[in-house]
Order: sequence, then structure tokens, then C-alpha cells
Amino acid sequence: MSFPAARPDRDPRSHRRPEVNVAHKIPQSVLVVIHTPALEVLLLERADHPGFWQSVTGSLDAPDEDLRAACAREVAEETGYDAAPQRFVDLSKKLRFC
Repeated sequence: MSFPAARPDRDPRSHRRPEVNVAHKIPQSVLVVIHTPALEVLLLERADHPGFWQSVTGSLDAPDEDLRAACAREVAEETGYDAAPQRFVDLSKKLRFC
């Protein structure tokens, strides 16, 4: 099984995040691991650091944003692929940095 192709009418590099009226970034984020049944994992090369690779990640746009909705939004922003929020599985892994 392979990943569905990104929508050709969308260039993820041109996507702009919605304006958020907060003085700072919301300190809660999502990490999305996309894989095939054979556990081949999708990694994206960072545009700002060629040669460095990572999974899809991003911060919440609002304190009450649903985590699965944030995952779907970040995947669309970074890959151009539209996935329904219910397709994401919350593994309930939480890390707190003080």
C-alpha cells in the first residue's frame, strides 16, 4: 500500500496559516506519524535546514482546538494531503517540559 498522492491543485509550500491573535505560540503541539501497513514512515525534509528530516508537527492554533483537527490541519499544511480528523489515532502520549 502506498500513500495517496497530494492534491495537485495545492502547493503546501504556499499555504499560509490563519492569523492567530495571541501574544505567543500556544505551548501545546501535535506530532503526526504517517505510515504504511509495512511501517514505512513518511518524513519531510525541512526547507529551512536541508538534510534534516522530521514527521509532521505543529502547534495548536487555538487553546480549544481539537487535537485530531490540529493533526489534519498540519498534514494539509505540510503535505497538501487532506485527511479527515477521525482518521488520526490519539496515542495519548504527553510530554511536559518545565
